[in-house]
Amino acid sequence: MTGIKKIIDWAYKNNDVFYYISFLSLVFAKTLGFYSGDKEYMIIMAFAMVCLGLKLLFTKYTLKEIIVMGIVGLYAVFIYLKTGYVTFTIMILTVLGLKNIDVLDLMKKVLFVRIICISVLVTASVAGIVGNAVKDQFEDGLTYSYGFQSPNEFMVNIFITVALILYLNYKKLNILHFLLSIYAFYAVYRVTNSMTGFMLGMFLVFVFLCLKLFDRLGKPGYIIKKVISAAVIPTSLLCFIGTFVMSVFFDVNNKFMFMLDQLITGRLKIQHQYWLNYGFSLLGKDISRAAARWDGVQINNGFLDSNYWCSFYKYGFVTEMFFIACLVFASWYFYKKKNYNLTIIINTLCLYGLMEDFLISSVVNPFLLFVAFAIYDAAGLNRKQSGEVIRLE
Repeated sequence: MTGIKKIIDWAYKNNDVFYYISFLSLVFAKTLGFYSGDKEYMIIMAFAMVCLGLKLLFTKYTLKEIIVMGIVGLYAVFIYLKTGYVTFTIMILTVLGLKNIDVLDLMKKVLFVRIICISVLVTASVAGIVGNAVKDQFEDGLTYSYGFQSPNEFMVNIFITVALILYLNYKKLNILHFLLSIYAFYAVYRVTNSMTGFMLGMFLVFVFLCLKLFDRLGKPGYIIKKVISAAVIPTSLLCFIGTFVMSVFFDVNNKFMFMLDQLITGRLKIQHQYWLNYGFSLLGKDISRAAARWDGVQINNGFLDSNYWCSFYKYGFVTEMFFIACLVFASWYFYKKKNYNLTIIINTLCLYGLMEDFLISSVVNPFLLFVAFAIYDAAGLNRKQSGEVIRLE
């Protein structure tokens, strides 16, 4: 009995170990390109959920916390059972286990795992061990994914990895970091033809470059940062409103809408077709089978790239508003904490959500951990670090 008691005491004192193993296992699986339908992913996810369960079991919660977590958790499970899509549910479960976790330390380990996995996958693809998944992306010709499920997924993984490198090494950033980041985005663009990903990658580098230049300007630069961070707080909400309006009222005969649709490779036309097919989605729908048609061609929801539109249909308007409310709250929280860099970076990623469906996944987009941290810290639930610890200015 004494031995068992020691093990239990150790588990209570070191419950964060279970969370690290759980979250990093999911990052490992996702960065290696596994999908929820893959047997390997299902095994890793089952292992990760067991570890997450141990983290929750050996973390001390108040009755109020348990009630709130229970309500949110049940809603997440309900959405999964109703729609069959698991990403939102996994995101909620990983967030619920975040209490007392050192987010900055976890992010550093996430970056390490991502770099290793991407390096292994690309090397294995070049060596012919895994497929390169050559795709014919309409008029763009041949594109390559280097082991990932699609060229776009390759670009998204590079984008998130570069964002982590630039953010976590912010104090040490120099011209070499920026040049290597630009080269990485250009090199991936050359093999994927992901123009939107390339443009947003360049914008990400530009944002970090501006932040560093503002630092050099002293007080005027600080004021500029403050103004910009205040202005970007509602970015996710504005992105959803803009996406909703343009998708619902899309008119191919409208010159502006037609040009915008061409710029983003037909996404508006596809999104409008889903509106015509499915209408409003309050609590999410299964859109995996009855796909929309595009110029007479049957397409699946993999072409429904916008996170705001895809999440609106998969998880419903209620879930979308809850998610956006969390993003806006976190932006406001970090702004009030004068952490302008993080406010700006979180909302820069929100812009990428206009083009790709990864924003709502905490495993693919670990910056959501900062959003969860803001909510936990505002509620007084974080014990291992304060809001000032993740300031990297």
